[in-house]
Amino acid sequence: MKRLPLLALLLLCLALPTPAAAAVTTKHYSLDPPDDWVMIKGPSRERDATFLHLGTRDHSCSASITTYESRSPSDVQDLAKDTARSLGAGPPAKAKGQYQGKFTQKGVKGYFVVREDPKAKLLLRLIVSGETRKADFLFRMRSPHKALIPAKP
Repeated sequence: MKRLPLLALLLLCLALPTPAAAAVTTKHYSLDPPDDWVMIKGPSRERDATFLHLGTRDHSCSASITTYESRSPSDVQDLAKDTARSLGAGPPAKAKGQYQGKFTQKGVKGYFVVREDPKAKLLLRLIVSGETRKADFLFRMRSPHKALIPAKP
């Protein structure tokens, strides 16, 4: 049996398709990314937050979903303001039961959504950038906490 040179083997590995992002389930929500989306990081838990970062294979769209435990009724407003500030957006608007805003960073447009389920004492922050229409599947996420499910801004 002939052995493939190391370089040929490496090129073959690089040519193989990257696995698609499989269905994602966390303690607070689940979603089914399309086949052209891949998991970048997560879901991972750090203190009282759960992070998930995913994006399209062609790098045209990315999304970040973070859930937090809420300790105070003002947490949702504070998180929305902090998110807007960190993304260089204007003040967040309240619409559709959520705080939302649009931003542009280095010529790439995006939006963010911050929602709260006061009964469950949970917050959800969604940040999408790039070709945002590709992230519409995020609005079909499932959750036992219906108030966390984001509406399209």
